[in-house]
Amino acid sequence: RGAWNEGWFGSLEGFPDATHDDDADSTSRAFNELVSGYASQGMLEYYAALAAAEAAKAAPPPTEPPPAPEQVAAGWLPPGA
Repeated sequence: RGAWNEGWFGSLEGFPDATHDDDADSTSRAFNELVSGYASQGMLEYYAALAAAEAAKAAPPPTEPPPAPEQVAAGWLPPGA
């Protein structure tokens, strides 16, 4: 057990009569996310999408090797040309 467990369990045991209910609120929200299969990850999804967009900008475009001389002589065209 962590050193924080005693205070955390104490705040949960004081719910709903405790002055502050932040621990109970965050615990119930985390539990609901766990049992719902992470329906909405919010900030996690946002930062994952942001990181993917930055990685896509930083990655060099894929290149194809130049055609062999015999391909050029035979009228080879690159894909999409």
